[in-house]
Amino acid sequence: MPPKQVDPLTWRIRGKASDGMIVTLGKYDTKKKAEADCERFVREGYGDVKLDPIELPPPPEEPPK
Repeated sequence: MPPKQVDPLTWRIRGKASDGMIVTLGKYDTKKKAEADCERFVREGYGDVKLDPIELPPPPEEPPK
């Protein structure tokens, strides 16, 4: 059975916790999902909440045959 295809996580939410540490609050496959949770984290009291794109690594090169 082939492995299940999974969408890459392309969005990350970071924020500042009450102790001042910058933490990753979540990673998402769509910007829409990330924006919804971003609002929730602000309501929960996290500071400096930021939504950042995650750069995907380049695909591996095919070995020469």
